[in-house]
Amino acid sequence: MKKKILSLIMIALLGFMLVACSSEQEKTSTEAEKPADTGAQTETETEGQEPTFTIAIEAGEESIEITEKNIGEIKEINLTAMIISKKGEETNEYTGMLLKDVLAYANVGEYTSLELEAIDGYVVEYTKEMAESDGTILAYIVDGEVLGEEAGPIQSLIDGDPAKNSVKQLAKIRVIK
Repeated sequence: MKKKILSLIMIALLGFMLVACSSEQEKTSTEAEKPADTGAQTETETEGQEPTFTIAIEAGEESIEITEKNIGEIKEINLTAMIISKKGEETNEYTGMLLKDVLAYANVGEYTSLELEAIDGYVVEYTKEMAESDGTILAYIVDGEVLGEEAGPIQSLIDGDPAKNSVKQLAKIRVIK
């Protein structure tokens, strides 16, 4: 009798393991077939929709908005950048746009500095040298992952600078003449 019960338990466990393994394999193969989500949307996906993010670039009376609808018109770059935080030096791979390319797209002429503002009102001032550095990026992907709600959808940062110069959830760039 004990052998029959033990045999039934073993068969039941084996059945559960087979079902669990096959459903995990099906999930993995389905995920492999899906294209990677880069956070970017195609034009057909965004037609008629409100932008999911807007960065206002204000230069005096003039203003231009950068959204996911026109972000593709600005050159995308990958940048390995190091940020100095309370935890120490953190190096990550960022994908986004150089700030100087965004300013050129917005036809920003002469200026002395910029004020970058987050949606919560946090403001950091960038000198012209900081803004035009090849290490200053407006990132939307870090280490292959789209920035989450805490940092994104767009985060500004400067390679080699303290984290306090980064602006998470960037909403506005004010041009100071």
